[in-house]
Amino acid sequence: MSKPPKPSRKHHYVTQAQLRHFARGVGRTQIHVFDKTTGKNFTSSILDASSENDFNTITEDGGRLNFEAMFDRVDDAGAAIVAQIVEHRSLSWMGEQQVLALADLGTVQMLRTKLARETPGVLVEEMRDLLDKLGADLNDPDLAPPTDADAKRSTIEAFVKRTSHRNSFLRLMPGLVEPAGSARFLISDHPVVFTNPFPYGDHALQAQGILVHLPMSPTLLLTWHCRRSLHGLTVSCPPRAKSMRRYVLTVGALFPENPSPSAMKKLSATI
Repeated sequence: MSKPPKPSRKHHYVTQAQLRHFARGVGRTQIHVFDKTTGKNFTSSILDASSENDFNTITEDGGRLNFEAMFDRVDDAGAAIVAQIVEHRSLSWMGEQQVLALADLGTVQMLRTKLARETPGVLVEEMRDLLDKLGADLNDPDLAPPTDADAKRSTIEAFVKRTSHRNSFLRLMPGLVEPAGSARFLISDHPVVFTNPFPYGDHALQAQGILVHLPMSPTLLLTWHCRRSLHGLTVSCPPRAKSMRRYVLTVGALFPENPSPSAMKKLSATI
């Protein structure tokens, strides 16, 4: 009897299925990478891009916990939905289960990245620097910075308790943005991006006017938008069934502070 395969040590914070929509060539196994730190660009395999060995493995007290498989179900459901969105270039085919799975995909992608994991530790270090200047005892255990294992346990906890984040996505309206002309969308190692066109707008899932973006492919961007951000938009509504209409929204009105609205052609949302 053959032994079961060992869990992979290469863990992705952006799924390979998502990256393949941005891949080059017929085989879709290679992707262009721009390193923001060094300013260099190069070609990488999908297997190696947006990944790190043992990123989702806790090593502590001589034991190892590989929790990469925790994401498999969400990843598989998300990959199937994204593939259909890219193929149909529409959300009109989606039912309740697909909308829920899409919200789960956005939630998990937001929580699983390296930036999401490292940011709390950075904030703690900044707070420690401030308290040190005020004369606080940094040896106090309550002020200790999180360890690598602490940060990974926080990822597990955030995944298990993600319902509130997913519900916040569900209150938003999903839509699709296409670029104009030769413009193309890019994907990053932290691909869920928040913007808010309101002058007083906060960048939080429950903020009024929030827009949450996730690139689907070089020619398609998924945007969840707060219903209040639709105020004043020019809407073209072609005849459809009463239960399903496809609204084409003027992007320039949605992004009034964008100096180059011509970079996008239209936003189409199924309501």
